[in-house]
Amino acid sequence: MRAKAVDFFVYMVSDYRKSIAFYEDTLGLKKTMDGQETWAEFEVGGAPVAIFKSPDDSYPSGVVAFAVDDVDAAADEWVAQGATLKMPAFKGGVCRMAVIADPDDNPIIIHRRDDATCGFETHPEHTHAAQAKAVDFFVYEVSDYDKAKTFYENVLHLDKIGDYGGFWAEYNVGGATFAICKNPRDAEALSTGAVALAVDDVDATLKELADKGVNVVVSKQDTPVCHFGMALDPDGNAIWLHRRKDGTCG
Repeated sequence: MRAKAVDFFVYMVSDYRKSIAFYEDTLGLKKTMDGQETWAEFEVGGAPVAIFKSPDDSYPSGVVAFAVDDVDAAADEWVAQGATLKMPAFKGGVCRMAVIADPDDNPIIIHRRDDATCGFETHPEHTHAAQAKAVDFFVYEVSDYDKAKTFYENVLHLDKIGDYGGFWAEYNVGGATFAICKNPRDAEALSTGAVALAVDDVDATLKELADKGVNVVVSKQDTPVCHFGMALDPDGNAIWLHRRKDGTCG
């Protein structure tokens, strides 16, 4: 079974209202859902980025949710092909989901909304430098690049759209870009997943965030195809600030 879209990317948070203020006021994201002090969603170029106030420490942070037509069948098929089942299928408030893991134990939510919608389409306006205009990609770090590629291409059947230098690969999932990156450190040091927010000016965005007290952990970097930097939210979740040199986004 093939994933047909990315439904959301979610970070776990400890202080729900503090995180709401960070994503809404500091990053300038448009809040589209605020549910019972536990779950909020923000629209970034149409892509849902969510925060979840977890009841305990057992929930992983930085998790991508792939939309499928049948959660139970997808979980069974992917586990039979080598994925690890982390959480059997269960009914949520507005969806059905299960959780599997890739070879590096990165969690993947298998997801189907009750109303059968999936993915995202809209593109809201942005008004200042530090407001993200789209999600450029979601990324997981991996320890064995070839093994991870085999998993995402042959088990999850994602469509590869780029393979760069043997350390970075990108996949198209219903119009969203999902990436894997070879971890330059050891497997035990793997970070959680991260979202890359597209901005018009990486330098200006990093400066504005730093002026607001945000922890900027990677200054502007230059690659052949993009500029990027990195900041942390109040819970230490990594956020890439990203601009492609060809001016595209999303």
